[in-house]
This record gives sequence, C-alpha cells and structure tokens, in this order.
Amino acid sequence: MLHWLNAGLRDGRARRLESEFPSALFGGDVSAACERHVLVREGESAASHCLVRSIEVEALERQIDLGMIGMVYTDPAFRGRGAARIAIEAGVERLRKLGASVAVLWSDLDSFYNRLGFHRAGIENFYVVDRELCRRAGFGEDDRIEVRSAEAQDWFELEVLYASKPARHIRAPGELRRLAAAPACETRVATRDERVTAYASMGRGDDLSGVIHEWAGDAAGVGSCIDSFARERDEVIVLEGPVHERATVGLRRAGARPNPGSFGLMKILDVDRLWEQLTESADALRDMRLTRSPYSDAEFVFETPGRRYPLSPASALSLLFGPALPRTLALRLDPTTRNAIGRHLPWPLFIWGFDSI
Repeated sequence: MLHWLNAGLRDGRARRLESEFPSALFGGDVSAACERHVLVREGESAASHCLVRSIEVEALERQIDLGMIGMVYTDPAFRGRGAARIAIEAGVERLRKLGASVAVLWSDLDSFYNRLGFHRAGIENFYVVDRELCRRAGFGEDDRIEVRSAEAQDWFELEVLYASKPARHIRAPGELRRLAAAPACETRVATRDERVTAYASMGRGDDLSGVIHEWAGDAAGVGSCIDSFARERDEVIVLEGPVHERATVGLRRAGARPNPGSFGLMKILDVDRLWEQLTESADALRDMRLTRSPYSDAEFVFETPGRRYPLSPASALSLLFGPALPRTLALRLDPTTRNAIGRHLPWPLFIWGFDSI
C-alpha cells in the first residue's frame, strides 16, 4: 500500500512518505498504525485511500481530541466513481470510534468536501519576511545570540520550548527529533552564552518549502533564527497560529501585516463532548449549549437561557473555532451574552506544520 501511495503522491520516490510523516504512519504499536489506513478496493485493486489519526490538542489549559485526515489519494483508473467519498466517510466513522470530537483536513477542493460536511474554520496567520523586514524588526542584532543548525544534544531542550506554545499538539518524548528529520527540512537553534533559547524549523518534504512552520523560545532568539533563514533567500514565510506571540511583535512593528487564512476544513463529530471540552470551567457559558438540531443531523442549535438559535455547520464551527462569532448570531444576542461568549470563544485551535498530515 505504501509503495502504491508513494507512486501516486510522491512521483514514485520510494519511502518518501515514510520519511516525511513518521509519526502519522508509524506512531504507536503496529496494530494502531495499521488501523489508521482506510483503503477502498474494487475487486483486487486499491482504488482510494485516506489516513486518519486522533491526537490531543491543548490551548488555554484545555484539551480536545482532534481527528486528522490526510494522504487522500484515488488511483487515476478509479476516479469519478465515488471511491474518495467512500474513503472519507469511512475515515470519519473511524475517527468517531477513536473518540475524536472534531475532524480536520487540508485541501483546496472545498466544494467536494463541503458536500461531505467539512467547512473552513479556525485561523492561521502568514507573514512574508525578507532581509529588509528583519533589519527593521531588529532581528539578528543581538551579538550575544549565535544561530546554528540543531545538534543531537539540543532536542530535549527544544521539546521543552515547544511545550510552552499557547496552542499545540501534545507530542511524545523524542517525537520532535523524528519529525525534524524529514527531507528538505532544516532546524536552526539560537543560543545565548551557550544556552539554547529558541529554535525555528523550515520546510518538510514536498510541503512547506520556504515556510518557517514551527518555532518556539524567546522572541530575540526566534527573530535571529528567522533572520538566518531570510539571509539565504529573497523571502521566507513565517507561520503563526491564531494567538499572536511575542516573537512576531517585531515583525508587525516593522510593518509586516499578518495574512490570515483558515486553519483547515473541519467537521464536528461529537458536538456534546466538544462543547464540554471547550467550555470546561467556563462559568459564564454554564447555561449555554451547542447541540445537534432535533430535525437534522447536519444542523446545530445554540441554546441560551430561554432562546434557541439554529446554526449551519459552517456557523457552528465559526462560533467554536473562528474566525469570528457568526454575524447572524451576533446580531441576535444581547450584549451580556455576546460578551460572555467572547471571553472564551473562539477557542484558538492550532497545530504546527510538523503535525499536519
């Protein structure tokens, strides 16, 4: 199966996917790794495939079980027959059984995935950065900071830095080093007085070329790593989650504007559990609830004391993960209720480039 996927997704380069996605393909025991693959056959031939994985994501001291879908591929000989739809629907059901409360995938085929219940939601920000912007931001000016490639003794400290991110996938020990070994990926480390203070990683296999898609640590150290990459090419792209962090303050002060985009195409799988996970200990939302519509499994209802507001799947996702409170709902809520929601939602869901599949 992996040989077939490499032939279709990576131009026949043997073991390319395995080197790019070690955790997604092989994390956990053999049985669990095999269960992640959904393979649709026609007779004896493989027709379509997707990979599913359930992970824990943390933000604002809360965790949700996020289901990811990736490596969607249909053999050209079987396209146009509905095989991909069958694979995706089977993948969604498998994620439900694994306990995922929401699913996410990445694609530009919006119309196809909309029909399967996936809609764009969440927020990520991109900055286009060149050497002049780094200069104006003051990146690389601290002579006490040295930047070099990551070395074997650095990885534990880099994992500690990653664990401080405001939104992140909860990784197993040692996982960052395995992920950063992907082809066409480079990780640079900033040190001050020989102590590691920050890192940044750019590129990963065929994806994220020229994109600094993961970074952590103090702002000056991250800035020095970004400057180091920018000095070697005309420009780089810096990826940031929905929460603006101190490391990008200098970019914005220097004139950079975040280019916002959606986090991904998402589908709510278990709305009751998802609402409970996102609003745990949020007293202001205790009397509110998001539920499935009693009239349609594809629609939702937002309940406040004495009121019920029907929501489309796209609006429900926007309420929970952004980019903003749905306008149709915001106009109907009283200011007190609207402000109470705004203190806790949207929840800043994000995973960094190494973790996407």
